[in-house]
Amino acid sequence: MLPPARARAITILSVSAPDPLEVTDIVSSDPALATAVIRASNSAWSAPRTAVHAVDTAIIRIGPKETLQIVGAAVLNSTFEELELAGLNVEDLWQYVVATGLLTEYLLEPDAARDVRAAAYSAGLLHDIGRLAMAAEDPEAYGRVVSSYRSGTSVLE
Repeated sequence: MLPPARARAITILSVSAPDPLEVTDIVSSDPALATAVIRASNSAWSAPRTAVHAVDTAIIRIGPKETLQIVGAAVLNSTFEELELAGLNVEDLWQYVVATGLLTEYLLEPDAARDVRAAAYSAGLLHDIGRLAMAAEDPEAYGRVVSSYRSGTSVLE
């Protein structure tokens, strides 16, 4: 079961233009999300001159699109840490979902609005969330299904 802030984060990722105050509220209410956003705002990538220690300032520094991307990755990463038990290669999975998010965004018209691009990226990133939820809920059962599929056995059996 997802913690409430992370469940809200997944919901807000599907909105094309989420309310910035709601994003700040969600990020602020979950230590892992707050840490991920603040860490990104202080990374060399964001070229900080001074360190940021507040979530709202971090979101302003890195921007709403990047914040939602970081939140999406943090939700998936922290929630599904034990996917190897279910027979999933986490590194391959990350490459797949990030590539899908980037490709989904890339396929838009060049003049697509920023919020549409952010929503497309999030949709690509989260499109397989049901599969991940099943694997996280019962890793052994999911692992048996994956193993059966890989060996050519009917999954229904």
